[in-house]
Amino acid sequence: MKNNLLSWSFYSLWNEGILETRKERKNEPRHHIWASELGKSFIDVFLTLKGEEPSNDFTETALRKFEAGNIWEKILEVVLVKSGVLIQSQEYVTYEIDGCLPVTGRLDFLGGGKINKEKAMKKLKDFTWLPENILSVMP
Repeated sequence: MKNNLLSWSFYSLWNEGILETRKERKNEPRHHIWASELGKSFIDVFLTLKGEEPSNDFTETALRKFEAGNIWEKILEVVLVKSGVLIQSQEYVTYEIDGCLPVTGRLDFLGGGKINKEKAMKKLKDFTWLPENILSVMP
């Protein structure tokens, strides 16, 4: 770790952890649009499709926000699993209209079935790291 053990900050430790584990992705030309690119400027999407590297990468603040979203998503997955309603997660979905590029996204969660509240609450009690307000959102 680069930081002096006597002088550190939460965000700097988080940044180091994110940057150390962040995969280096090389932009390659492709023939599909990611769902997250919908609504972006046409030139940014065009250059990405051509495989151009971005001139301005994500800031450390943006990367921390993405990581916080991943953590929150994991909490939701735990709730769905323990409720017995998670069918699948992180599956790729593609939709294409004739004459247009296909749009690909990732389905966060697909759930269904009947919730057994008593069973779910019993299982969730094992997760002592979950905040009380998460436990209270069960139906």
